[in-house]
Amino acid sequence: ISYRLANSFTLPMIYLLGLIEHINKHGGDQGPPPTGKVKASREVEAFSKTLEVLYRMVRSANFAFFVGELDFAHRVLVDSLRLFRRLDNKKAIGIASNNIGNILLGIYREMKASKLDRLYGLTTSEVVAQGIAHFHNAIQLGEKAYDEFYEMQGWSPSCLDFMQHLANRYFNRGIFLLHVKNDHKNPREIEQLGFRDLKIASDMDQEVTSYGQEIGWGSADRAEKRFNVNLVRIRGFNILYDLGYNYDWGVEQLIDDTADIIRTEYNNIDSELFSKMSLAGRMQELEIQLMRYYVIHHDIETSAKVAVRMIIEDERIFTEALRLAMDVLITYSESCAADTEFRDKMVPTLRSYQKVVVDLVNQRRRAAKDDLDSISASITKSNGASSILAAGRDNSQPFSSPTGDESSLFVTMEDF
Repeated sequence: ISYRLANSFTLPMIYLLGLIEHINKHGGDQGPPPTGKVKASREVEAFSKTLEVLYRMVRSANFAFFVGELDFAHRVLVDSLRLFRRLDNKKAIGIASNNIGNILLGIYREMKASKLDRLYGLTTSEVVAQGIAHFHNAIQLGEKAYDEFYEMQGWSPSCLDFMQHLANRYFNRGIFLLHVKNDHKNPREIEQLGFRDLKIASDMDQEVTSYGQEIGWGSADRAEKRFNVNLVRIRGFNILYDLGYNYDWGVEQLIDDTADIIRTEYNNIDSELFSKMSLAGRMQELEIQLMRYYVIHHDIETSAKVAVRMIIEDERIFTEALRLAMDVLITYSESCAADTEFRDKMVPTLRSYQKVVVDLVNQRRRAAKDDLDSISASITKSNGASSILAAGRDNSQPFSSPTGDESSLFVTMEDF
């Protein structure tokens, strides 16, 4: 009897864990794994369905953020956060709070780009206040979780992951604060807090690398994680440069470190860095930010050399990399000391290529919008679907990206 009783508790829990792993791997593309011999109670079955819907909701909100559907993403996550708080799920609350803060930053940037004081039912002051509150909550919960984990395990690869998550949250908040400071009643204080957050994130990034080398990374994909973190940092600092922050963020060192990761891992036959993307793809990810960095610092010639390298040497090029390369080469051709005949031939040719690339980018965005609609529809069919998802996207709102392109992902969204 005790054996059967234990099984009645453990087997459903194991199934639920497998369900989470399945959704994490396949998203909404495949149905849930078969229950097999698991005989769960009606309550566990109901919870299983609710968990699947909730998990997909959070992932759909992240996807909506990446394709620029900020209103949809914000409504879904705010709705989810209410449930997480009722369940007192601290981890989920922290993740949702961090992601809502990032979405509010996107909304703020869209407000400024469109010169609006109100967007998606939020005023500028509400966006600023709510963003600060959500990031504060995410960091507080992250600090507590990290302290508890460190107390149990000490320095370990898993502990390094906790520290990196926390560093990402500090970086996200720092970027947010330096964006919104002029719409806060204490801009100087907010600016100082933003600089402090970025310094904390930088120090923690270095600790993760230092302790990782000391204790052993414990993960085959650690190089890929470091590469992605560096890329987010470079993107974020480029945005701050573009906002007029003339500060030595150490971007050139970050660029060199990221290039070293590519070189080192290319010689590692078992590297995970190139399992999903080729060497050329990884180079282009970095070179997009390299071009931006040189353009921001008025070194158009060096930026043009980077653009020419990928166009000449790479068989395939990301549409965003090609779009930026066309922009850079047009600017260079118009401003360089080349003769008039050269400019008259080059600029129209480059502009014709630019138009083709822009059309490709817009086509991808429309495809992403269709994907989001499909995801929303599949979740709505599930039992217990959120009323926010049932309402779907507001199709009266234009499909757009707050940053103008996919590769400007300068904050970290977390998975559930």
